[in-house]
Amino acid sequence: MKLHAVIHSVVLAILLSTPLFGAEPDAKEIASKQEPQALTLPPLRKECKLERQWVGAVFQLPWGAWLSCNNGEAMLITGPLNLLGKVHIDSSGDALAFVRFFSSPGNYEMFDLDGMVEVTTADDFWGLNLVQETGLEDRFHAPTVSGRSVEGFCYDKNGVFRECTQTEYTIHRFVALYDDNIYKVQETVTEDGFYTLCSKELVVKDLSRFGIMHTPPY
Repeated sequence: MKLHAVIHSVVLAILLSTPLFGAEPDAKEIASKQEPQALTLPPLRKECKLERQWVGAVFQLPWGAWLSCNNGEAMLITGPLNLLGKVHIDSSGDALAFVRFFSSPGNYEMFDLDGMVEVTTADDFWGLNLVQETGLEDRFHAPTVSGRSVEGFCYDKNGVFRECTQTEYTIHRFVALYDDNIYKVQETVTEDGFYTLCSKELVVKDLSRFGIMHTPPY
C-alpha cells in the first residue's frame, strides 16, 4: 500500500508540473506568425490581394492563403476555383504562373490539391534532382502551354459575368502527389480562372525507393 501511495504521489506531481497543452507560446512568436505575408500572382486583378496568414485554430492547416478584394473581408483560399473571376489570364505565361502558384514548394501545403508539387530538372526542396534520380529524362519535358478560343459564360475584365468568347489554356507538366508518385498531368484554365485537372498519367511509382516521403504533413 505504501508503494502504491508513493507511485500515486509521483505521478500526481508530474501531472501538476507539466502544462496540459504544452509550453505557453512566446508573445513575439505569436505576433510573427500572425503577421500577413504578401503572395504574388501576376494575373490577379489589381483590386485584389493574396496574403499568407496564420490560421492558428486549425491544427492541420497552420498557414492559409487569404484573398481580399476592394478592401473587403478576406476569405480562405483552398484551391484554384476560389479565384474564379478574380484573375485575368491573358497569356501562356500567366496560365503557367496560375497553376504553379498552387503547386510551388512554398505554397502547396495550403491548398487541397493532394499535395501537388511540380517536378523540374532543378534541384528542388527534396534536396535532389528527381528527374535524374528516377530515370525520367527520356520522358520528361518542360511544361507546355497552348490556347484555344471557347464560347460560353465568363467574368469579363470588369468582373461582370456574361456570355463571351475567351481563351482556354491547356498545360502539360509533371507533378508529385501525396501518394508518393509522379504523374504527367493535363490541366486547363480559362482567362477568368476556371481551372480543371483533366487527366493524370502515372510515370514514376513509389518515391520512397529514392528516399522521398511526399506525404501529408499531419
